[in-house]
Amino acid sequence: MKGILVLLVLVGACFSAYKFLAPPGTAPELVFEDSAGQEMGWRELREGKRHLLAVFLLPGCSLSEFSAELVGDLHQQYGNSVAFVGLAFGTAPVADRMKRDHALGFPVVGLRAITDPFAGQEFFDTVRDAYGGSPGIYGGTVIMLNDQNEMVFGLAQGDVRELPDRLAAL
Repeated sequence: MKGILVLLVLVGACFSAYKFLAPPGTAPELVFEDSAGQEMGWRELREGKRHLLAVFLLPGCSLSEFSAELVGDLHQQYGNSVAFVGLAFGTAPVADRMKRDHALGFPVVGLRAITDPFAGQEFFDTVRDAYGGSPGIYGGTVIMLNDQNEMVFGLAQGDVRELPDRLAAL
C-alpha cells in the first residue's frame, strides 16, 4: 500500500512538473466578423507587431472593467510596439458597445462573432489548458500572443495587476 501511495505521489509530481515546464499553447488562427460584416483575424489585429495583447471583456463584470481601464492606459504607453484587442463575451454589437462605453482606443471583437466555432472552442481550450485548466475563462483575463500565436503569458483575476511589469519586460 505504501508503495502505491509513493507511486501516485511521484506520478502527480511528474504531471505537475510537465504542466509547469511545458511550453504554452498555440492559439488557432481566428477570424472575427464585425458589425459591418468585415472579417479580421489575429494577423490583421496584430498590425504587423510581434505581440498581441488580448483582454477578455464580460459586460457588467467588475474584473472586466478594471482590466479594460488598465489595458486602455497601457495601450497609450505601449500601442506603438504591442497590438491590443478586446475579446467581448458576446456578439459584434456587444463588442461595439463595450468599446464605446470603455472608450477603448483599440479594436474590440465579439467572441460570438468568430466565423469558425470549432476554432473558437480550440482557442478557449488552449487558453484554459495553458493557464491552469480552470473550467472557464474569467472576464478581465489578459493573454499575450506572439507572432506565431503562441501564448507568451496569461493573467487572470488579481494577477492582472502584474500586467504593467510584464509589458515593461518585453
